[in-house]
Amino acid sequence: MNTIKRDAGLLTMIWRGVRIRCPRCGGGKLFKSFFKLKERCPTCGYKIVREEGFWLGGYVMNVVIGEGLLAIYLLIFAARVIANPDLHIRPWLAGAIALAIIPPALFFPMSRTTWMAMDLQMHPLEPYEVAEADLALEDMKRGGS
Repeated sequence: MNTIKRDAGLLTMIWRGVRIRCPRCGGGKLFKSFFKLKERCPTCGYKIVREEGFWLGGYVMNVVIGEGLLAIYLLIFAARVIANPDLHIRPWLAGAIALAIIPPALFFPMSRTTWMAMDLQMHPLEPYEVAEADLALEDMKRGGS
């Protein structure tokens, strides 16, 4: 049995998620690449995708943040157009397109790990999941997959 501190509170777990770390143990290196997660946390053995459809909450977080930024941008644009009806629209359109694409892509890893933290708070690990994580961690330490 490993001795990783697993009883972190909500804010600690979310802070770990924001830092793109495992919400359960605070360990890093959860991603194989920028867009691809490992199956388990290499530090505590936590199974990252716990059920089918797990990432729906992460996608929603990403969309809400992306759309929120775009809405703020469009409000600023509308205020500028009211103040100056001859405002050139092309730079604003380019900015809107960039804002619709770049922040959601950059926020992708953080939205995943933050969602993991929120899910772990709402649905704590069952005893069998803790046992599976411990076994997987032992297997990883022995050089298994």
